Amino acid sequence: MKINKKGIFGLQELGTGIVTLVIVLAVGAVILSNMGSISGLSTNATYIINNGQNAMSPIVGTWLPIIVLAVVASIIIGLVVRSFRGG
Repeated sequence: MKINKKGIFGLQELGTGIVTLVIVLAVGAVILSNMGSISGLSTNATYIINNGQNAMSPIVGTWLPIIVLAVVASIIIGLVVRSFRGG
């Protein structure tokens, strides 16, 4: 990692990363939900779709708020440090 005027990471990159993560999870949830509502799927396909939905639940319910909190906290800390540094 190269340290530049923005510090280790720029605030824009953190914001873009979290937005990208949320969009990818939302699209994945919509796709799994739409595939689960299709009638005539094999038992194996239904099992895989249900496992995918079950695997996404802890990510969205537990880990995503922690990740968002960490990103927001790092942005706030970065702004505070930047304001004291005079940059």
